[in-house]
Amino acid sequence: MSPRPNTFSARILTSRHALGMSKSALAREVGVSPTCIWNWEEGNTEPRADNMSALARALQVSVNFLEGGSEPAASPADETVPQTRTSNLPHLSQIIADAKETVAKAAGLPTYKVRITLDY
Repeated sequence: MSPRPNTFSARILTSRHALGMSKSALAREVGVSPTCIWNWEEGNTEPRADNMSALARALQVSVNFLEGGSEPAASPADETVPQTRTSNLPHLSQIIADAKETVAKAAGLPTYKVRITLDY
């Protein structure tokens, strides 16, 4: 069963196919299981906020595009995450995604092997 056109799940599937990427490869990039990717593409679930930025980056699109924006695919450098109304600081999920990438690069590991836990 393929997702309905112009849905969140269809945008993930279309973007993944455009890159020639398997579900497993996308899962590794995002740091989730292939079953998680399957559920997103089937429209059964949607990513948590902390996975949305990593998903957009792996698919080389913006979060806005995944959430229904009509903008074309963007490079990872153009990635934007919604900001809170009370602050100009990046959304917490973007801060965590950036930290995850920094740690992975410094440790010589793939991003999917880095886990960041936040207690507050």
